[in-house]
Amino acid sequence: MKKLISLFVLTVMLIACSKTESLTPEESGQVTDPALKAKPGGGGGGTLVVTTFEATNVSRFNATVGGSVSKGGGGTQVTERGICWDINPAPTTDDNKKTSGSGWGSFSCNLSGLSPVTTYYARAYAIKDNVTTYGNEINFTTLETNFSYYGTVTDYDGNVYTAVTIGTQVWMVDNLKTTHYRDGTPIDNFSGDWNSISTGAFCDYNNDLSYSAVYGRLYNWYAVTDPHSIAPEGWHVPSEVEWMQLINYFGGIYVAAGNLKEFGTEHWLFPNLAYANESGFDALPGGCRTGSLFIDINRFGCWWSSTEYQGTIYAKHLRMFAFEENTLGDLGIGSGEGWNNKHRGYSVLCVKD
Repeated sequence: MKKLISLFVLTVMLIACSKTESLTPEESGQVTDPALKAKPGGGGGGTLVVTTFEATNVSRFNATVGGSVSKGGGGTQVTERGICWDINPAPTTDDNKKTSGSGWGSFSCNLSGLSPVTTYYARAYAIKDNVTTYGNEINFTTLETNFSYYGTVTDYDGNVYTAVTIGTQVWMVDNLKTTHYRDGTPIDNFSGDWNSISTGAFCDYNNDLSYSAVYGRLYNWYAVTDPHSIAPEGWHVPSEVEWMQLINYFGGIYVAAGNLKEFGTEHWLFPNLAYANESGFDALPGGCRTGSLFIDINRFGCWWSSTEYQGTIYAKHLRMFAFEENTLGDLGIGSGEGWNNKHRGYSVLCVKD
């Protein structure tokens, strides 16, 4: 009898083992196909837990989306993590993606280049052992604009600038890049000490052409007011009064900067204390030239006005800083400090005649 019972138990065990060995990889939890392991919420046998956080700082063209990656098992480290997004549900890394380093823990990404009034779907992702794991899906809708596109403007060199209508003014929102006045007269690309000249000059930041493609060029005040005219036909460098009109449209000198700066830290240094930009202005921090030195690109932007300071060697300008949320800087009103020296190299924006 004991032999029969033992034989029965052995038979049952053999059947159980046979069934286990016939399980599919998905059933056994040992998924080896990367395509099968790239599943929402931590696929791949539970080795990763990926979470997507709700979107914050949503504006017209930008949003911040974060996530976290935590261990669900041993093995190697996460080699890449980030956010992927698309206008259709279930985005993957084959759509739009922004990376945020590697390893475990929380992270966030600034998604830029979005379209206004558009719903986007986003998921955090992590790559480990060449396997992609996705987090839960979230969605957000970008904001409506409160400005209108005027169109584009072209300078003598053929550079094309975007222009927007803000209130009753029309502004170019890209820093000037021209190397010629509007009549074709060259502007001097002076490489010496700018404090030694009182004629128009321009330069690339750090004498590096790659900066100008994004931030525009730097000009001294003498180029700004040269009779040959630095602005394209039908445009001019704004006066102090015209700058103040723009500032007051966005609430005055203590709150306007947050709306005028480009949002995020792609070009401005962290933390770039700005609001979700609603102006369409998207000012970029081109830094400054003083003498032969270049300083503070990404930290602040300075833009010339056409207004002198009481006929001296100073002129009024606008400043915006990455570290200030509510202060716009100043236009040199009541001040003759060196920051307003006409020899300095600052960015230039133009307003329509």
